[in-house]
Amino acid sequence: MMKYALVINDVIDTISYDPVGGWITVGDDVFGGFIRDGAGWKAPPPIIVPPPVPEELSRWQFFAAAALAGIITQDQAKGALTGTMPPPFVAFIATLPQADRFEADMLLTGNQIFHRHHPFVQAFLNANQMTSDQADAIWRAGAALGT
Repeated sequence: MMKYALVINDVIDTISYDPVGGWITVGDDVFGGFIRDGAGWKAPPPIIVPPPVPEELSRWQFFAAAALAGIITQDQAKGALTGTMPPPFVAFIATLPQADRFEADMLLTGNQIFHRHHPFVQAFLNANQMTSDQADAIWRAGAALGT
């Protein structure tokens, strides 16, 4: 039985064994999504799906990931675990409205869990011209460190 493909913009859109007009004959080793490669066909590149972004990081994961991302030093990350606030976070807190500074300081100093979508995370991103994708990468890196 002959195998046929409907091709749109050099990509196989649909495979059929009972085509209507406008279809081309293809080999049994060609499937939907294949891309025209000269006179033949090649498989599309694999779709790489990044791991999901965790909603939470533990305290040590958060500060370790911040160090791995270059936001703070490794020594500052270790100090943060014993209560010494890293200078970039001190500077960030200073940019907040007076009414928010105490809460931010308490969260960074005492939180055992850091939430990806907490408003202070977004404020930190904005203050440091970081994108949401960069924050997601930091959260993924933190989660990859284990528990």
